[in-house]
Amino acid sequence: MLAAIVALIAVIIHFRISSLRDILIGDGKAILISVEKRINGISKPKPFDVVLHDPFSPESNPAGWTPELFKKIAAHSLPDVRLSTYSAASSARAAMAVAGWFVARYPGAPGKREMTEAFLSESPLQSLKKVNELRLAERWRAGDFE
Repeated sequence: MLAAIVALIAVIIHFRISSLRDILIGDGKAILISVEKRINGISKPKPFDVVLHDPFSPESNPAGWTPELFKKIAAHSLPDVRLSTYSAASSARAAMAVAGWFVARYPGAPGKREMTEAFLSESPLQSLKKVNELRLAERWRAGDFE
């Protein structure tokens, strides 16, 4: 939990976020299930505008890195959402690409060579080093990451 709070503070500083509506910390799948329940219920959930996706590595937690999960995150996000993760794994980037995200490499946090940023549109990637989403998605579908 402390690591999640420290990571959140780093994201706030990095993206110079001046106001926050809601902060959801915890298991991403549980949060999405909760959001989906609220959609079908009385209250209307607020869409995500920034997502710090940190469910450990794709090797240790493959369920946290599926196209289905990234599609759900996209479905509950604003059009200009920014998804950021410490992972630089090709399999993670491929899952995002299959789910329709535009993916880029980003200089890493201290101790990391690079990280990954993803968006639902290409325009925010202009200043970043874009990855080849088509090739990654093709490799995912061919089973290269199983």
